[in-house]
Amino acid sequence: MNSTRTFRPIPFVIALLMATATLLSTASAQSDPLEEERGAEGTTVASDFYNDTYFAIGAHLSFLSGTGLSSRVTFPNRVAAQLSTFVIAIGGITHFNVGAEGQYAFTQGDGGRLFGLVGAGYYLSNSDEPSKPGNRIKSPLHLGAGVGYEWFLSRNASIDVALPFTWFVEEGTVFPLPSLSIHYYFK
Repeated sequence: MNSTRTFRPIPFVIALLMATATLLSTASAQSDPLEEERGAEGTTVASDFYNDTYFAIGAHLSFLSGTGLSSRVTFPNRVAAQLSTFVIAIGGITHFNVGAEGQYAFTQGDGGRLFGLVGAGYYLSNSDEPSKPGNRIKSPLHLGAGVGYEWFLSRNASIDVALPFTWFVEEGTVFPLPSLSIHYYFK
């Protein structure tokens, strides 16, 4: 009798999505402490997130949703979308990744926002050598979900830290891997 345990990521991902949905419904059902302050001038663009759409450019470091140059759009309905990509060729090896992330702000105010996220990324590392063809990364597709917080360093600049649970699809493993971003917002 074989006692090897096999990790089944599908039940884990379903449980994670259900927990995220519960948090989202609880957060949206609660009254918003900033409801009365909407439209009030704050010290950062975050105070205006309820009223206008903002764009951001910056850098993102994540095993879930891409590493490299990043762009983000934040909508008045607490939703944000982010794309990240990077490519470099060094010593006959080309490294490339692209990722996307969706965010929902549970709370947001002048100083920052607490958000839930879902994301995906694809990672590629190819060699120019004919003897080593194909992607050197064992599990190139990554999926996951988690939470994060974004702090505003100045009126338009922010840094955020997140802890997504990242599922390496091909290997069937899940790890809590932190991510880091820095962005500059504009209209």
